[in-house]
Amino acid sequence: MTTTWPATEWAELEVAAVLYEAFVRGRTSAAAELRRRTAALGATATDRARLRIFAADADAKESKASPRTAAPRRYPALQAVDPVLAFAPRPQDTTTEARDEGHDHREDNPA
Repeated sequence: MTTTWPATEWAELEVAAVLYEAFVRGRTSAAAELRRRTAALGATATDRARLRIFAADADAKESKASPRTAAPRRYPALQAVDPVLAFAPRPQDTTTEARDEGHDHREDNPA
């Protein structure tokens, strides 16, 4: 996991190490900040679950699955649609009555 960390995450880890050292030396006021920073880095299994960080074997299993069968299992409520038809006007909307519904076409000054 750490091989893909950018420099900013390594810097966060360095700050967490300094906070840890302060905590170990008796500065208990550093505990809350240390806990927050290590949680953001996924230090425990609970933190990784909250951050939705999973082991590489889950990615390997998914890459072996066929995209045609994996997606329906993951997103059962989704349906594929033709984008051209999805945004085309519906037949009932193309009539004059449907377009003009709710509009009063009389002139503002009928006299």
